Amino acid sequence: SAPEMFWLAARFDRPDWAAWQRGHVGSASPLDLIYAADHAATDSDSASPPLDRWFENVQVGTMRSAWDDPDAWFVGIKGGDNSASHGHLDLGSFVFDLHGRRWAVDIGSDDYNLPAYFGARRWTYYRLRAESHNTLLVAPGEAPDQAPSAVAHIERFISTPGEARAVLDLTQAYPAASSVRRGIALLDGRSRLLIQDEIECSEDHDPTPIRWAIHTPAVVALDDDGRGATLTLGEDSVRLRVIEPAGARLGVAPAGPLPSSPNPPGQGANSGITRIEFWTESRRAVRIVVEFTGGDGRPARPLVPLSDW
Repeated sequence: SAPEMFWLAARFDRPDWAAWQRGHVGSASPLDLIYAADHAATDSDSASPPLDRWFENVQVGTMRSAWDDPDAWFVGIKGGDNSASHGHLDLGSFVFDLHGRRWAVDIGSDDYNLPAYFGARRWTYYRLRAESHNTLLVAPGEAPDQAPSAVAHIERFISTPGEARAVLDLTQAYPAASSVRRGIALLDGRSRLLIQDEIECSEDHDPTPIRWAIHTPAVVALDDDGRGATLTLGEDSVRLRVIEPAGARLGVAPAGPLPSSPNPPGQGANSGITRIEFWTESRRAVRIVVEFTGGDGRPARPLVPLSDW
C-alpha cells in the first residue's frame, strides 16, 4: 500500500495510479483519506499503464506480461553509469520474476562500515563487483571486473502487444573485448524470456574467458546433460536452458568471490543464494543464448543476430 499514489495521480493526471492504489488498500489509513481528497474517480481509472518502459535518463528497461496477473512475467535490465553515486559494477544485470517470485535476484549492498567501502577498497567487495550480479564477466581477475567509469546505453527498445525486446551496448564495461552487446526479450506472447549476448574480442590475443551467471534463491537441479536446469521455489518452478554455445555446461556454486577475485574479510555471507554459471571463451566472436520458460517444453524460436532485433 502506498497512499501517496493518490496524490501522485492527481498531480500528474494519472488516474490509473489511483486505481492501482485502491486495489492495494487493506485497512485504509488516514493518509489514504488525505491524499485521495484531491482525486476524483473517473471512468479512466481502470486504464492500464504500458507493459514496457524504457527509462532513458537512467538507461533501465522493464517488461512484463500483465499488471494484474499474479503469475505474470517481469524482467528489468540495467544499463546506466558505473560511476553513479552508490553504484555497483552491474551494467547489463537483470532481475526476473514469475508466479510472484523473483528467480534472478540482485543481492544488494554490503555493510557500509566495511573498510574503505566508498574508497580504495570499494571494488574488492563481492556484492559491488560485476561477479555478484546477473551479468557477464570478460577475462576477470583481481582488478575491477567492469570498468568503473563505463556507461551502457539501451540502443534499441521495442514493445509490441505480443513481445518486448531491448538491446544494450556494454562495450565500455569490458576493456578486454572490442564489442559486447546484450539483448533481452519477452517472446511468444510474453511467456518466454531470452537473453542473448554477442561478444567480439581481438584476434591478436589468446582465447578470452567469459562467464555467464545469475544469482537465485531457488533450489537448482541440473539436467543430466548440463545444459539445462529446473529452478524451484515452493510449489513453483521455471526452466533454464543454454541454447548457445554448444559446448557450455552449467554449474552451481554458493554466491561468493571467484578464486581469482579479492576476498576481504567481513563481507556479507549471501546465505540462501546460489550462483548458476557457465564459462566459455572467445578468440574472435561468441554468441551466448539462454532462455527461461515456464516448463512447457516448447521448442526455441530460430535465433537472429541482435542487429536484426
